[in-house]
Amino acid sequence: MPAHQIHNIPPADHQYREYFGQHIRFDRWQSGILIAAADLYRPFAQGDPQLFRRCAARCRQLLPNCRGRHSLLMQTRRLLYRHLHEPLHLDRAAAHFGISTTTFKRRLRQEDSSFQYLQDQVRRVAALFLLRHEGWKNHQLADYLHFTDANNFRRAFKRWTGTLPSQWRELQD
Repeated sequence: MPAHQIHNIPPADHQYREYFGQHIRFDRWQSGILIAAADLYRPFAQGDPQLFRRCAARCRQLLPNCRGRHSLLMQTRRLLYRHLHEPLHLDRAAAHFGISTTTFKRRLRQEDSSFQYLQDQVRRVAALFLLRHEGWKNHQLADYLHFTDANNFRRAFKRWTGTLPSQWRELQD
């Protein structure tokens, strides 16, 4: 097995080190890149200032269109990830955004989504990561993801993936 598959390093990891000046890891179920503020202003090797200005101007043109369109979905997902360790109910999520539960549901519906669907997405991603990389058992996952018991977790996992957690583990080996 190639080294990049063992350590979750993309085959082009050297490009990340080259561009960001630091090792980038992809071994978490929720990834991000932290860059020191000073590094944001460091010029890229072989950078083209004119191309950068054109791209930055285009990004500024497109940004207003992106902000409102998916922000509620992305913000709700982020909120759900932050609250994986504790139950988060619809009314509390709506209050977090300063809107009524009815408005929150309507705005999610306008984006062809729902609170339950987003919650299931977040739980599924977390469960897959914890099963594969941490080797958690069903009862641990059920407790962490706020299912009433391991049987309810198994049923939800089957609904999300089409297989039971034990079958999914076997497929990963």
